[in-house]
Amino acid sequence: MAQSILQVYVHLVFSTAGRVHFFTEKETKERLFGYMMGVMKKLQAPVLAIGGGEEHVHILHRMPKNLNYEELTSRLKANSSRFAKTMGDRYSKFGWNRGFAGFSVSRWDIDMIVGYIRKQERHHNTEIYKAELERLLAEHGAEFDNRHLWD
Repeated sequence: MAQSILQVYVHLVFSTAGRVHFFTEKETKERLFGYMMGVMKKLQAPVLAIGGGEEHVHILHRMPKNLNYEELTSRLKANSSRFAKTMGDRYSKFGWNRGFAGFSVSRWDIDMIVGYIRKQERHHNTEIYKAELERLLAEHGAEFDNRHLWD
């Protein structure tokens, strides 16, 4: 083939360092998530949906052809962390957790995942992040060691 084509979608999930509840204000969350969408666009990983709770983020995006996943998430976290620290004194110690979870998404399930991500604030009235992540890992058959899942 003369052209490289990659049509892979990923549901990415990660949390703030120490799962600190930084995103308590809607405006702050929207600013940061908007910035993150711009970073992902520059990395050629367009975002279909972004949302989250007070201490974590969910992103549905298309995989870029030119970066491995570790590099993609590292660049996203580094850039957005630097940006967050400019949003005021409260964010001077802001950072993301080292790890992440990424789940493949079939094109037939995109609308369902977009809806799930858009309902994150409401969703977390009934399920805490830790339980949500453990449920997502189990639903996707991901192998993990619970001793190393949380910082």
